[in-house]
Amino acid sequence: RSNEASGNVSSASGGGGNVASGLMASVSGGESNQAAASKSAVSGGANNVAKGTAEDDAGVCSSISGGQNNVAIGMYSSVSGGYKNKAKAMRTSILGGKKNTANKKNTHFPPNPNSPS
Repeated sequence: RSNEASGNVSSASGGGGNVASGLMASVSGGESNQAAASKSAVSGGANNVAKGTAEDDAGVCSSISGGQNNVAIGMYSSVSGGYKNKAKAMRTSILGGKKNTANKKNTHFPPNPNSPS
């Protein structure tokens, strides 16, 4: 399957069936990955999606480094691998594992020792 780079200044290289549709978005390998948010990137794996939400296109600058079926929709969010992980809130990251979610309710890992109890 061929790749598609339809966003302005976007790129899609390697793999197959990848789509870079966001402004300056990039997909650099893997299969059936999607970089739909502005300045988002997916660098491998399969069926990964870096995109914004319908409400606010919050996925700007989101990234996924690999794995399968991962989603990064929070602004500046990232997923570094694993399976079915979701980085949903701004500035959240997941380093791997399976079926993890980082959202507004749990953005500090580990808990901040300086925060009030």
